[in-house]
Amino acid sequence: MALDPKIIAKLKKDLATYQASGNYDKDLAKITLEATNYIDETAEDNVKKSQPKKLAIVLDIDDTSLSNYDFLLSKSFCSDKNSFDKYISGAKDPVLTPTLNLYKDALSHNVAVFFITGRPESLKQATIKNLKNKNNRIITLERFVA
Repeated sequence: MALDPKIIAKLKKDLATYQASGNYDKDLAKITLEATNYIDETAEDNVKKSQPKKLAIVLDIDDTSLSNYDFLLSKSFCSDKNSFDKYISGAKDPVLTPTLNLYKDALSHNVAVFFITGRPESLKQATIKNLKNKNNRIITLERFVA
């Protein structure tokens, strides 16, 4: 069953409007601040315990840690696997700053950070390179699950 082209056009417009309005950035900042506060509280409580637990968080890659929005917009939110894989292989996605701050906060509290993704194994090295590049500043990569 194919979707009505009018519905698809409206969804594309809604996505672009959401991003352009700044609401995506505001929502991401809000949720990562909530997560940061939770990590801070949990980590502070944890160190007071006689047997502290090993704490961890899990971060997704696409549009959580790295943004491929500009690529998707350039393709009108429709891309085939080959062009998307070629783009990802370039390792040029910008980091999403609120998530980078969350990542750094977690590490400052000795909370392990695991990255997960739906990207195929063939893009693992490009993704790791992208996370670690000088612009993104994710220095350590403890776990990466493709």
